[in-house]
Amino acid sequence: MARGAIVTGAASGLGNALAKLLVDRGDSVVGIDLAGADRQAKVESTGASFVACDVTSIENWHTAARSASSLLDSIDIVFLNAGVMTRSPSQPIDDDPVALATDDGYRKVFAVNVDGVIFGATALAPLLAASGSITVTASTAALGALPFDPYYAATKHAVAGYVKSLGAVFAARGQRINALCPGGIDTNIVPDPLRSSMPATTFRPPHDVARALIAVSESSGSGLLYTLTDDANFIARVD
Repeated sequence: MARGAIVTGAASGLGNALAKLLVDRGDSVVGIDLAGADRQAKVESTGASFVACDVTSIENWHTAARSASSLLDSIDIVFLNAGVMTRSPSQPIDDDPVALATDDGYRKVFAVNVDGVIFGATALAPLLAASGSITVTASTAALGALPFDPYYAATKHAVAGYVKSLGAVFAARGQRINALCPGGIDTNIVPDPLRSSMPATTFRPPHDVARALIAVSESSGSGLLYTLTDDANFIARVD
């Protein structure tokens, strides 16, 4: 049976791969991203419908949630996936990370990575199907340290705490909220100096991480964190 799915950050990288994989599985998908003809075309190239939304705005989120609901028979699975790093792709990774806390950079990474998740869950939870699930893209940075970008790490610790704290609330409704904590993903947010300093195998293809996100969305339990594995299960729970 086709499910209704929502994916944020669907115009590029992991979100785009996830939208395509869900469509290929037969799900009805709404891809959410910033407004723009190029972004809309990239989302629609997957077979998903496009809804424009600035995920850092709660007002935008409520409008987008209503639009997405009108396009789907039900909202069964939600993937709050949009994310950015504090560093630009070309910025060195061996400078002083404390200096990254510029007003624009610091506020953007928290607005997208934290507000985008919390506002998305706030707007979509009342519309979520009775047995529906929300899956958040966190990071292995949520499980430890990331010295070259401590502000990105802080955002991922924040959303991991948010997911764990709401687990019982969603479970009481028969719903689930969980998070995947992948490591490096081969997308354009990876700083070029980091990519060139590490083996190519460090960065997982977006398609593999998308499969793992779907596995998390179908898992039992709520308020749980998962990491990727190399076996057929795709995911392992973090205790």
